[in-house]
Amino acid sequence: MTTLYIRDSQGIYLTSVDLDANGAMPQNSTTTVPPTLTGTQVAEWVNNKWEVLAERPPIPQSTAAQIAQIKASQWLAIKAKRDTLSDTGGYLVGTKWFHSDGKSKTQQLGLVLLGASVPAVPWKTMDGTFVAMSPTLAGQIFQAAVAMDMSLFSVAKQHKDAMEASATPDTYDYSTGWPTVFTP
Repeated sequence: MTTLYIRDSQGIYLTSVDLDANGAMPQNSTTTVPPTLTGTQVAEWVNNKWEVLAERPPIPQSTAAQIAQIKASQWLAIKAKRDTLSDTGGYLVGTKWFHSDGKSKTQQLGLVLLGASVPAVPWKTMDGTFVAMSPTLAGQIFQAAVAMDMSLFSVAKQHKDAMEASATPDTYDYSTGWPTVFTP
């Protein structure tokens, strides 16, 4: 897994997101860790490195194009958060969390397609314990996956709408409201 550091259209650091190896690196992102900041300091990406500024520079009279670019950058960060949660957050069935990475999703879909032929094999959960796989459990995992992805897409859309309606889209906080995910 790779951590990406997302910046706005002016190069100011916004947030970090974890991206699995198969994910696409969004524009306005880097794998270079920004410096530690204090007080009103911000990190700005200049000449392929982070520089510390005492405070966020004022945005000049905004044009429609600048605002659109800020909103597009924020939407990329929101989608990156959504996709990271989809690929690493897992699915809760009963009291067990099941993996949600790409390989696991493919295996789980295969189990559903097997239907009644699903073998009763031990299946590893996200907490490291095993459960007996069954056609019923395979269906429940699939239903939990669909529900989680629908929830993630819904929250991302809500954040996009709120960010676009915000007077300050570059500082919109999209870190809240996401569904619960597995925590070790």
